Amino acid sequence: MCCPVQLYKEYADQRPLTMNAPDSRFYLAINPHLGKTGRNGDAWFVAAPMCTNKLGQKAKVMAEKAGLQGRHTNHSGRKTCITKLLNANVPPTEVAKLSGHRNLMSPNQYNTVSIERQQHMSTVVHTVTSSGESGTEVFKCKQHTCTLHDP
Repeated sequence: MCCPVQLYKEYADQRPLTMNAPDSRFYLAINPHLGKTGRNGDAWFVAAPMCTNKLGQKAKVMAEKAGLQGRHTNHSGRKTCITKLLNANVPPTEVAKLSGHRNLMSPNQYNTVSIERQQHMSTVVHTVTSSGESGTEVFKCKQHTCTLHDP
């Protein structure tokens, strides 16, 4: 089963019914009695949030199994989602609601400037014009005019 929609449906089916409301926590604690009662219909999860330490341990194992390089935590996914939403020009008020931030400015601290945005800013600040001489470019910005000669 590789389809994310199918995976989510299976996840939703294994949650307690009271935790399938739109405002319910997404990550739930694993049922500690699963398989011990002998009943096949036991829910995989209980109506309580997964603790931060357990979520962090799970994120580390998932990153290792996926072959991801570097340090990945449960917070890495949160930062990635918030950054992608802000870079897609989703209003910060909506991002704050989705991420659970009370302060509307808080999501902005997750935002990193993409390479594409850095390149655009560089283009805005610097305009490149040819000086007419072969192998020479003149760079102009608000403070300086510099000449670059190719070796």
